[in-house]
Amino acid sequence: AVAATQAGTVSPVLVARIQRRLAVVDPAVGRLARVQALRLELTDDVLAAATGLTVAELAAHQRELRDAGLLVPGGESLVPAVAEAILAELPSAERRRTHDAVASALIAGGADPLVAAGQLRAAGARTVVAGQLYRAAGAKVRFTDPEAALAWFDDAVDAGADPAELLADRAEATALAGLRVELDGPACSGADVARLALVAGAMAAHDGRADRASQELLDAGPPGPLLAV
Repeated sequence: AVAATQAGTVSPVLVARIQRRLAVVDPAVGRLARVQALRLELTDDVLAAATGLTVAELAAHQRELRDAGLLVPGGESLVPAVAEAILAELPSAERRRTHDAVASALIAGGADPLVAAGQLRAAGARTVVAGQLYRAAGAKVRFTDPEAALAWFDDAVDAGADPAELLADRAEATALAGLRVELDGPACSGADVARLALVAGAMAAHDGRADRASQELLDAGPPGPLLAV
């Protein structure tokens, strides 16, 4: 387990050794090792759900991994070189299934959508649920990391999300990223109309069109009037 990687490449000797170890344990222990190889901070409940185990079974299988010398001394995580070795021999399809299992467990546990979306992205998921999570992830970071938000919105559309439903989210992120906003898109209603009006006012202000900016912001509703002043 202490074999190191060289030049960024996992040692074939270590990979073969780990394969032999995992070949003789319960398949559930192998699933647990694959999930833990992702090196995520997961609660016991989420880790158990992702591996199809109960929390009691999880503890027992953790002991098997420890007895096999695969866990760090005194801890519950895999030795880093062991984790790399497990992932190195994992087929792409199996790795996607592992990410998908973790994402499903995170969703069921009410985890941060950004964390769950990251797992679904790594799994290459393009489902309705994935699209919703990608949108939620983008909406969460649109004010703090607009470039990342735009990438999340692209993923959401690729997963089948309606571009019209992303219009306001995308406009806000685009404006904050310093890019031109195309506001002549699909029709929207409700709160999105007010959000787009705020974006339009902000863009007009950036362009030096004070009168146009003021009118857009006044029509937008709070906090539009304050911004207009």
